[in-house]
Amino acid sequence: MLSVNKMNNTMLNAILSTFLITLCLIKNSKVKIQKSHKGFTL
Repeated sequence: MLSVNKMNNTMLNAILSTFLITLCLIKNSKVKIQKSHKGFTL
């Protein structure tokens, strides 16, 4: 049971880290797109 719990914890940590990284990347890309749009409008 302990080994299974450890495996689940590591899997959850990996999924959470990848999810957070993807969120950060999406936020950065959205900011870049907004900045480019502002530049085009100006």
